[in-house]
Amino acid sequence: MKGVSPENLVVAETFRSIQGESTYAGLPCFFVRLAGCNLACKYCDTQYARKIQASGHEQHTVESIISSKNPNDKLVCITGGEPLLQEGSLILMDRLVKKGCTVLLETNGSLDISSVPKEVIKIMDIKCPGSGMEHQNRYENLKFLTNQDQLKFVITSREDFEFAACIVDKHKLNRAETPGPTDQTDDSPHHKPNNNPHHNSNNSPHIIVSPASPFCSPEEPAKWLLESGRSWRLQLQLHKIIWPKRERGV
Repeated sequence: MKGVSPENLVVAETFRSIQGESTYAGLPCFFVRLAGCNLACKYCDTQYARKIQASGHEQHTVESIISSKNPNDKLVCITGGEPLLQEGSLILMDRLVKKGCTVLLETNGSLDISSVPKEVIKIMDIKCPGSGMEHQNRYENLKFLTNQDQLKFVITSREDFEFAACIVDKHKLNRAETPGPTDQTDDSPHHKPNNNPHHNSNNSPHIIVSPASPFCSPEEPAKWLLESGRSWRLQLQLHKIIWPKRERGV
C-alpha cells in the first residue's frame, strides 16, 4: 500500500470477540481488521473497512498491534478489508506465529497468497456470480491451499451454489470429512493437520458455503447441501446471531 511502511499497518479496528466463521467458529479470538479493499462485493458487511479514511483509520506498528492483544489470546484472525493489500500483514502474521499463536487469514482470493507463512490457516474466498466480483478470482491460488486451509463460497442464490459445485469438481477439491474431535484448541504454536480427523490425505481444503443475508436464507443452502450429498460445511455468521444489532467490534 502506497505511503505505508512495511512495519506499519492501516487498521480499521482491533477487538476481542467470538470467532463467528470457519471451522474455528465459537472460539475466543483476537481480531485485527485492516483497512482497504480492492473489491466491492454486493453483500459486503464491512463497508467501513473498504477504503482508507483519514478520520477513521490509524497507522499502527506491527509490534504495537501484537502488544495490544491479551497474552491469553492464542487465536488471532487477520481480516479486512483485504489484508494482503498491505505488505505489513505478512510481517504481522509471521511474528504472531513465532509468538505461538494460531493465525487465521481471511482473504478475498483475488491476490497472490503464495507468500503467506505456511503455518497460517488461510480462509480464502472464491467469489460467486452473485457477488459481482467473479471476474476477480485468482484461481492460481488454489494450488497453495492445503488441508489445513478453508475455501469459502458466499451464496446468494442456487446459481451461486451450483457455481461452487462446478469449481470444486473442476479443481478436484472434494474431500471426505470425518466427524470427531479436533486439535484446534491445542495450545501448541503450530496447527498440526495430520493429527486432526478433519484433515484428509488428498490435501484439499475444507469447503464452506455461507448464505449472504438478505439475499439468501440459511434454509436454502442447507436444503441444497443435503440434496447434493456433498460433505461441505454450512456456515452461519455466529457473531451476528449473538450480537444482531452490532455492526463493529464483533
